Amino acid sequence: VYSTKAKLRNPSTYAARFLLKPTSKITLPKNTRREIASAYYQLKLGHGYNKAYLHNIQKTESSKCSCGYTQTPQHLLLSCRNYREARKKIKSSLQETRLTISLLLDTNRGI
Repeated sequence: VYSTKAKLRNPSTYAARFLLKPTSKITLPKNTRREIASAYYQLKLGHGYNKAYLHNIQKTESSKCSCGYTQTPQHLLLSCRNYREARKKIKSSLQETRLTISLLLDTNRGI
């Protein structure tokens, strides 16, 4: 309702420019193994086995990745040098020049 009214009043609004189809359920491709689904949910929510989160809940002494930067989901997916080759493969298979969290975690194409 809001987005329909916003589009009519001002076509330059976010709602007018981006077609959003929110769902009440996070979906993964069929036959996704449980451990893969779990890792996906943890990355998407920012909770799980990344050092920034574990450090925040006092389960590890440091929030640093083995490469020296703070280990967050964003760091692991977008900039960690340990996963540079994996990112190249993803970019190639998606035919993208730049990866974003939104592309990787919020689209069927990214997952």
